Amino acid sequence: MLIPTREVPQANRIEHVVTGVAAVQSGGSTYQDIAAAIHMDWRQGRYHRLAAELMGFVVPIGPNEARITDVGRAMISAEGEDHRRLLIEGLLRMRLFQRVVPFLEAHKEAGCTREQLQRFIGVVTERTGPTMVPRRTSTIIAWLREVGLVEQHGRSYHLCALPDRTGVIAYANEAEPLLPSRWDLAEYREVERRTRAARGSITYTVADVLWERASATHEKLTNLVAERLRRYGSVPRRNQFIDLAATVRDELFIFEVKSTTAGNARDQVRRGISQLYEYRYIQRAPTANLVLVLENPLPAELRWMSDFLSDDRGILPVWDGNLRRLYCPKRYRQRLAFLL
Repeated sequence: MLIPTREVPQANRIEHVVTGVAAVQSGGSTYQDIAAAIHMDWRQGRYHRLAAELMGFVVPIGPNEARITDVGRAMISAEGEDHRRLLIEGLLRMRLFQRVVPFLEAHKEAGCTREQLQRFIGVVTERTGPTMVPRRTSTIIAWLREVGLVEQHGRSYHLCALPDRTGVIAYANEAEPLLPSRWDLAEYREVERRTRAARGSITYTVADVLWERASATHEKLTNLVAERLRRYGSVPRRNQFIDLAATVRDELFIFEVKSTTAGNARDQVRRGISQLYEYRYIQRAPTANLVLVLENPLPAELRWMSDFLSDDRGILPVWDGNLRRLYCPKRYRQRLAFLL
């Protein structure tokens, strides 16, 4: 689970990455073309194009040739807060930042010192020479500050809130911990081991998950929960199995979103229960709160399942009102106030 050197950005400025993407859009797709655009040597041209690839703004089409993506075009043409948001979304496509941002979130109140961040980066990235980790740390801090994701107060760096409409952080590797708590390599390896052992036998298959997520209602409901989390200052994330995971007030939460009708509510609740338990185990997050988000209130004959979920299974039920507001049992309103 060490992040390979190739996936660690070596471009010092995001501004130069943007310039490189603009050069590709204009037809200059080689390392040398990008180097000329940023007024650096060809090696820096290669570093900056690789960074653009990791952010999803360009894709390689040959050994030394690339083309711009639709996301890259949108980023180049965007202005102001939209431009910043698209840069942040690109940054959060990178595995290293998908680890660094939750690490900063875990130190949100007191802040994270450079030394703490440097130690963490040294733990989770491929081993290199003695000067490389400090250089990597400098680059990561510079990028985070450039897009306004961290602020420095004294010797500490503090994570800032994500911009409105920022997409949920999508982890391409399902073996990547969404809710780490120990921040050591053993934790990452254990989640990878559990994921590998469960692959192919998870109750709800990937195909089923993808089919359900294709529902417009499911996506709207997921986005509603994610918006509530961002509004509260949390960082919502997901992988191909888990709809949403987040840290709220130093508590871990895993959310499963279910589209429901009067006819399928019982089956959907049962599926949600099994999914939440399995995901919590695989993610090695035994203290995580489990939340089942339903499209509709349970029909009258199934209202007992709300108490069954909370009292017997320890799962917090939440349901949609009109895709603008969420509801939960009265006794959990304070605990789930960040969603309501």
